[in-house]
Amino acid sequence: MLMERKALADLRETSYRIDAEDGITAVNEGWLEFARQNGGALLMPPEIIGTVLWDWIADAQTRHVYRTLLQRVRASGSVVRFPFRCDSPTERRLLQMEIVPESEGAVMFRTHVVSSQARRALELLDIMTVRSESLLKICGWCMRVQANDSWVEIEDAISVLHLFEAPRFPMLSHGMCPSCYDVMIASFDAPAEPIPLA
Repeated sequence: MLMERKALADLRETSYRIDAEDGITAVNEGWLEFARQNGGALLMPPEIIGTVLWDWIADAQTRHVYRTLLQRVRASGSVVRFPFRCDSPTERRLLQMEIVPESEGAVMFRTHVVSSQARRALELLDIMTVRSESLLKICGWCMRVQANDSWVEIEDAISVLHLFEAPRFPMLSHGMCPSCYDVMIASFDAPAEPIPLA
């Protein structure tokens, strides 16, 4: 999961393409602008081109979901769409991902913002925040945070986990909460959306 890992720089569509072996072959201008504005030197060509998608997805459940989605897109020749949250420090954002099959097993991932809502800035989501070595798991679909045995909104997690009392905020580790995982798994049984004929 690439663009989902950090807050998008603006409302432009971002996209990247992988080949039949899941190697990243291209990114669009929206991707480049995001990388420039967020200090993402490793996300700029030529560093990212030629890497494999799975190098960027550490969480096992997320890898399973993406592998299943890619298998479905390639086998059916249909587009898969799903919503997810990708907040910035100052905005709650609902995005939509489109996974579009192309020729010879290539696949295009397109992401655009559906809606956004301003909120008080959260230092926990600021990529420039100096962090400790501890990890805090955050869902890459709904942006809820694992707090003990439950998953709560970020603002609630800061209070529940007493994060302001720590010398530094923890690093964020992206994965999937059980609710989002169940929703995505259930969606695999729904019919795929065919590509409209030109």
